[in-house]
Amino acid sequence: YYHGPTPIQSLQYATSQDIINSFQSIKQEMEAYTPKLTQ
Repeated sequence: YYHGPTPIQSLQYATSQDIINSFQSIKQEMEAYTPKLTQ
């Protein structure tokens, strides 16, 4: 039964880490895109 929850926990950690990475990349894209609008 120990093998059951383990992949789920690692999967949740991977997905949450992907969400954090994608959120940071989106924030960087927004910051890079804003000066182009002003110029």
